Amino acid sequence: MRNIVVEKGDFLPIEEREIEIVERKGIGHPDTICDLVCESVSCALSQYYVRKFGKVLHHNLDKGLLVAGRSQPKFGGGKILEKIKIIVAGRATDRVGKLKIPVKKIAEKAIKERLKGIVSLSKNITQNFEIFIDYKPGAANLQEVFKRSKEIALANDTSFGIGYGPYSRAEILTLKVANFLNSPKFLKKYPFFGTDIKVMTLREKDEIILTIPGAYIDKYIKNPKDYFEKREIVKKEIEKYVSKISNFKKIKIEHNTLDNPNAKEEGEIYLTVLGLSAEQGDDGQVGRGNRVSGLITPCREMSLEAPAGK
Repeated sequence: MRNIVVEKGDFLPIEEREIEIVERKGIGHPDTICDLVCESVSCALSQYYVRKFGKVLHHNLDKGLLVAGRSQPKFGGGKILEKIKIIVAGRATDRVGKLKIPVKKIAEKAIKERLKGIVSLSKNITQNFEIFIDYKPGAANLQEVFKRSKEIALANDTSFGIGYGPYSRAEILTLKVANFLNSPKFLKKYPFFGTDIKVMTLREKDEIILTIPGAYIDKYIKNPKDYFEKREIVKKEIEKYVSKISNFKKIKIEHNTLDNPNAKEEGEIYLTVLGLSAEQGDDGQVGRGNRVSGLITPCREMSLEAPAGK
């Protein structure tokens, strides 16, 4: 029997509101990195469980933390002074009968593979990242629940989710612009542009302000003049792309507005070694980034649930 209740909302549809704010954090953002590595560990572990035992066994490796490193960006190529730390913790079934499951080995391999897709310059991930994995087998009563879940999966926690649809025009714009800047095609064309971006959209009636910070990679930047020329190229690419996909009355794009227009040194512009803010002081945590929708939408109903790693 279906348990569905339909009720009329007493609020304005999102498109009819005067103000709307939407945000998406790119794949190189510290919070997104935490989500992605935890989810990668869960997927890898689930695949192992299914191959070996025919079903997914109990695990919740959903506690992730990124502790920022230290770097010294320099025109033409700088260096990492202190590695970025990735910490993943939680619960996982590590033994079935006499068979020991290599949880840490599976998790570490999954994290390294995921990081390679985020930081193209880090072919040897251990040069720039330290990976820590800590887990326990889980509570006995929850493991028992999984043993009884032969045909139908039984709930092992009390959680809820919330969703909405369809996406608003501002939400679609935010998602598309972020994915465009993080796309392999764009990054191949402009290797000086990093994966750590953020797209924040403010809609006032039918006018849009897109604020887009993005990390640049020092290896490809000769001097301040070269940086500002490349920054202008990226901004024009964004404007060109937005003009193709949007029908808003007016769109203003703000890109790396914190830069000193009279910059003479590396520290006065958004310059990095790896294309990540995580290399120089920006920490990250699971659940602080994009929701299941791929967006952060404070003008919509949202839950605090973080699905990554579950």
